[in-house]
Amino acid sequence: MKQDSARSFSSARYDVLDPLVAVLWADRSMSAAQVRALDTIAKLLGVENLASRIVSRVSKRSAHGIPPLGWRPAVYAMAVWVAAVDGRIERREAALLSRFAQLWQVAPDLQVRLNRLASSLASVAKGRPTESQLLALVRASLHLANAPEDAEFAA
Repeated sequence: MKQDSARSFSSARYDVLDPLVAVLWADRSMSAAQVRALDTIAKLLGVENLASRIVSRVSKRSAHGIPPLGWRPAVYAMAVWVAAVDGRIERREAALLSRFAQLWQVAPDLQVRLNRLASSLASVAKGRPTESQLLALVRASLHLANAPEDAEFAA
């Protein structure tokens, strides 16, 4: 990750984190694995008040943040990872992910590849997501977003 890209990503950290908190609450329950995944992302972003953001999400039903344009595929992949890390993506989580893909203009073919990538890494995590898995997810999702459309990801 380039220094400038990391800096711009970090400066918009709440526009990245808030949609992921919404994924955490989408099915009205959260697993320990999902909280660990979100905590891993928050630490990478330098967010220290994750617990208060999670709690405030219960009463605050405001619009979700919009991630920076170049980071939308990675944030979408992280949202899938958070949803899937507990071993399943519930119907309400899937609906929210679909809404994010549309709102963030993630092309349908890219959405399919990002879903496959994030779900694969979530299954590898086996309920114990790590920073190295997250970093691999971010790198791979950005690569997929910039790859030619006919490039295939081997999951």
